[in-house]
Amino acid sequence: MLSVRPLSDLNQIEYSEIWKLDLRHIVAMPQVTWGTCQKVYEVLVPGSKYSSDKAAQLASIMRKFSDELLQQSQETRRRGPVLADDKKSQRDIDFSKYQKRHIALDIAYQGFEYHGFARQDGINKTIEEELFSAMRKTRLIPSGMTWKELSYSRGGRTDKGVSAAGQVIALEVRSRALLGEGSISEEMEFDYPAILNKVLNPEIRVLGWKTVESSFSARFSARSREYKYFFIEENQELDVPAMQKAATYLVGEHDFRNFCKADIPTVSNFVRKILSASLHRTSSLKLGNFTGVELHIEGTAFLWHQIRCIAAVLHAVGKGLEPPEVVRDLLDTKTNDRKPQYSMASEQPLLLNQCSYKGLCFNRSEQVASSVNKEMSMEISRLLSRALLLVRMRERVMNAPITNHSKTMGSKKPHNYIPLLKRMREPSIEERLLRYQHSS
Repeated sequence: MLSVRPLSDLNQIEYSEIWKLDLRHIVAMPQVTWGTCQKVYEVLVPGSKYSSDKAAQLASIMRKFSDELLQQSQETRRRGPVLADDKKSQRDIDFSKYQKRHIALDIAYQGFEYHGFARQDGINKTIEEELFSAMRKTRLIPSGMTWKELSYSRGGRTDKGVSAAGQVIALEVRSRALLGEGSISEEMEFDYPAILNKVLNPEIRVLGWKTVESSFSARFSARSREYKYFFIEENQELDVPAMQKAATYLVGEHDFRNFCKADIPTVSNFVRKILSASLHRTSSLKLGNFTGVELHIEGTAFLWHQIRCIAAVLHAVGKGLEPPEVVRDLLDTKTNDRKPQYSMASEQPLLLNQCSYKGLCFNRSEQVASSVNKEMSMEISRLLSRALLLVRMRERVMNAPITNHSKTMGSKKPHNYIPLLKRMREPSIEERLLRYQHSS
């Protein structure tokens, strides 16, 4: 009789590997590669070798497990079960015997599939949740401690789908040194990035770390934050000089109520200071007729969706739909105190490039730098090969002869663009505050 291991018998690595697979595809079987089938089968049926005649058998096993797996909570699926060995390891670590170190971590992540950086009640898939899960798993922090007890702070709060090359957090973690021993140098300390990267999802990587003062706050100690936004154009269709002229109006201290999503009543002051704003056509991205235009913007702080609203207006300028002076006019809140109705730019081309601090220089090990560089190179190659494939497919579609020139029934009429300053307006900030006060 075939001996199939129960799920409770799987170790952490095996369980995680099972959950990385798309269960629907495993059950369907035809979409699954030979290597995947072999790995799953040999994990679940010890001592057996997978072969093509066992495909139906594997499908049957996975169908049996599917209901049990899918009924587990999202949290359990994401982290895996709490195993006996893990519990024992947690008991073996007596955090009270170790010194603490207040550190800042430099973090990069691809946020496309995450619900933003900050932890949210009822939502597990956030970057912050993954980081804390990794720190608990590697026993750098004890379970159950509050953010206040850990002196935790974050440099920025990126939204759903937004990525970062230089997010910064700060908190107290376990040191290698025991209490009663002398303090140890950073060179003798744990390589925190290397430890965390071993258990983090591949979309999230810790790049460096540094000891900071207990008074350091990743949020309030930041001197500035830099964002990049990437516009993709075909045949260099965007008027970059016009976009640059429009961007110059952003620099300085302004009321940006017309360039954000009003977070009432959390925010009542919409004045922010932009230190620099520039655009250029990047030479590092060219694929077929497609090129990239990069917006770089640095400021002391930003409002909710401010960059995406700015990007939407600048894109309209680049397309020739708006004059560059529209930015100046929207910043004149005495004349335009209510925001015109317009859609924000997509979140996926937005990157939190860096948070800047006075005198903060992160420790970066050669091991971590080499590993992350290799991983990113492989991911770039994978994505570029897919993009090139689509370019070639599109070329064939565009070059194919048209044999039917009749209009398709139900085709949409051309969209008539309405200038921003002639559009319907949202309620003013003052009206929203008054409405909120009456409702609360």
